[in-house]
Amino acid sequence: EVYAHWRTLRAVAVLNDHSDAAAGWGDHRAVLTLQATPEWKAWLALDNKWMPQTDFAEHVIDTAADIIDPPTADLLEMAETFSAVSGVQFKSANRLKDGQRQLTYIETVDAQAGRGGSVIIPDAILLRLAPFDGADPVEMRARFRYRINGGDLRLGYVLDRPDLVTRTAFAAVVAGIERETGITALWGTPRS
Repeated sequence: EVYAHWRTLRAVAVLNDHSDAAAGWGDHRAVLTLQATPEWKAWLALDNKWMPQTDFAEHVIDTAADIIDPPTADLLEMAETFSAVSGVQFKSANRLKDGQRQLTYIETVDAQAGRGGSVIIPDAILLRLAPFDGADPVEMRARFRYRINGGDLRLGYVLDRPDLVTRTAFAAVVAGIERETGITALWGTPRS
């Protein structure tokens, strides 16, 4: 029997499990525990985190090999030259006759990057990386985000469903095990 569990990233082959012919002890096992790649860990570590501009630029440099789109040079220039201005417009109106009040609050953010605003600020970053050692690289999208808070500019990204990407990549590894062994894997963990 082969058991696969995606949350622990483990595949366990029980070599002497019960069979139709006889009962087995189930104590001889081969265990494959997948390890996350350094690249995968680097992107997950900063997922949904706000960084100063220089830290984001350093992250782009460190992970340049994983970035497919936009071109790494454009993303780096954007990170280094990013500027944003936040403005607020507040309007208030009071009608004395009947006491009606109208309040309007409008916040605008104008952002640009590159020399003279020539670099387009992306909505997303397309990545290609392997979730764990020995796995085929997969594409994953990271939604680019920026915030201005009290004059402090922060950049970041949100990975699109890294759990689903991990599950899919693990399923591909399990399919390879099934193909090579001719044994259909059971999803779960073996009995102790």
